Amino acid sequence: MYKFGNTLLIVVGLILTSLTQVMATDRQDIAVLIPGKHDDNGFMQAAYRGYEKIKAELDVNASYVSNISATSDPILLTEAMRKLAQEGPDMIIAHGGQCNGPAQTVSQEFPDIKFVVIQGHVQGPNLSSYMVRQEDSAWLAGALAGLTTQSDVVGHISGAWPTPGLMGRAAFYDGLKYVNPDAKFLSWFTGDLDNTVINREAAATEIAEGADVIYTMLNGGRQGVSEEIKSQNGKVRHIGNVSDWTQVDPSFVGSAVADASVAI
Repeated sequence: MYKFGNTLLIVVGLILTSLTQVMATDRQDIAVLIPGKHDDNGFMQAAYRGYEKIKAELDVNASYVSNISATSDPILLTEAMRKLAQEGPDMIIAHGGQCNGPAQTVSQEFPDIKFVVIQGHVQGPNLSSYMVRQEDSAWLAGALAGLTTQSDVVGHISGAWPTPGLMGRAAFYDGLKYVNPDAKFLSWFTGDLDNTVINREAAATEIAEGADVIYTMLNGGRQGVSEEIKSQNGKVRHIGNVSDWTQVDPSFVGSAVADASVAI
């Protein structure tokens, strides 16, 4: 009986080990595509926070790819998404409206993979979009700018122009004009969400034209704007987005909080 019991335990152990391997194999593979720096303290870092939530809360195999330029040629972003799809995940979550076009193209090439675009406006048989309505908080940020400006000149700086970013800028403008119809609105798209030098130059130009409140919809490039604003010795105020920047930098008078990590 003892030997039989041992043999039975060994057999059961083998069965359980095999079952565990099968269950591990059956786990879904989720890949998150972050077209920017995952530690930018902004929109792209929200994607990384979402990835961390997936890892912590869901029984799946999760991975991410980052440091792909958020404002690069759409062809390059398409190639990066295609390369990720070739690895065969069950789902690809692409972060940002700039992924709309690439996702439409690549999802048709890989019909067995589910594609999701965060802040997207596309759909298909295996393609869906999820959004956090950042325009709501952007409207409030515009109203704050209109109430706090002393010069009646308010600036906006972004690096890219996907649909959600354009909607956010429009909402900010609407909030500004609602409380301060006479305010002048300056808006710049620098072409790079992460470049600190050119975004600081944009801030300096808006300040030279009288702006004393600047709303930034940037990623890593926001640091350049912050440096320029701090050099003005308190004469210019900064409004951020995505996260609550007032908690980390006293030059921010407010922040349009819209955490896209919840959509992921």
